[in-house]
Amino acid sequence: MSAPPTSRQPVRDLGAVLDQVSKAVLAAAAHCLPEVDQTVVYLPAVAGKGVRPRMTILAAAAVSPDGPPPVELAAGIELLHLATLHHDDVADQAPLRRGQPTIAALRGNRAATFAGTYLFARGTELVARAGEPFARAAAACTAALWRGQTNELVSAYRTDRTEAQYLDVISDKTGSLIGLACFSGAMAAGMSVTDAAGWDRFGKLWGSAFQLADDIADITSSTTRLGKKAGTDVREGVYTLPVILTLAAGGDRARELKALLGRSGLSAEEARQAGFLILDGPGPAGARATLVRLTDAAHDGLAALPPSWSRDLLHTMVDDVWLRVAQHAA
Repeated sequence: MSAPPTSRQPVRDLGAVLDQVSKAVLAAAAHCLPEVDQTVVYLPAVAGKGVRPRMTILAAAAVSPDGPPPVELAAGIELLHLATLHHDDVADQAPLRRGQPTIAALRGNRAATFAGTYLFARGTELVARAGEPFARAAAACTAALWRGQTNELVSAYRTDRTEAQYLDVISDKTGSLIGLACFSGAMAAGMSVTDAAGWDRFGKLWGSAFQLADDIADITSSTTRLGKKAGTDVREGVYTLPVILTLAAGGDRARELKALLGRSGLSAEEARQAGFLILDGPGPAGARATLVRLTDAAHDGLAALPPSWSRDLLHTMVDDVWLRVAQHAA
């Protein structure tokens, strides 16, 4: 671990920069219908801690500690993320996000869909302003996002889903946008497209770990602890790694679980039985072992960077993925 940050590069400045990003996000969404503006203003309560802007700013700082932070670029990437939240909530019919009612629940699917589409357009515009390489990267990221969501959709209720298929999906649907954030931050700081590819790999690893931790929490958490309805994935036929590994282990437990899954419309009692079979089986432990591999690989990806406060914070963010599992444990 490197020495503590110096006074010339205080960590507290990151908060000020992220505040600038938040203001840029709201400003970019200001020229919309009043009804959608109200929806946009509501976003900070449910959007989380600004992981993607944080990654963009930290990647830029790691490459060029004295360079200006790419605020507008980070805001554009955050707008892309916020757009996907709206669309996810419509697709999942999700009533809660971070313990708050979703826009789809409050205002209906049409309002959520329109707001998401508008935010996506504004985010794309801001990223494209940085130049052609950024626009190409954003286009590739968009394709990966929809590929991941589509592959997850077509694999719904399939009990033969493999770990490799699952990892491909989470790399696309979650890792790709984190990868774009890191890649774009590094390029904004002057790194070449070729050299910045390593940042894209790091971001995808971190994003995949983040999603896996969330999927473990969905199996092991209560609704109150999770901030959204727990057990949603199983009920919706999205069989994540704890389920996949439990089924792959074979034996009586796997047969009992398979008899319950593979169809929609699980009763409350059937969902409860499935939950117990998964929790008491090998799936959660196996998923945690995969999480170890992903976080170790992400740490390794940072090892080549020179010591800096930004590198230290990125290492901490990798470690903090585990807090999602620990904090949401039932």
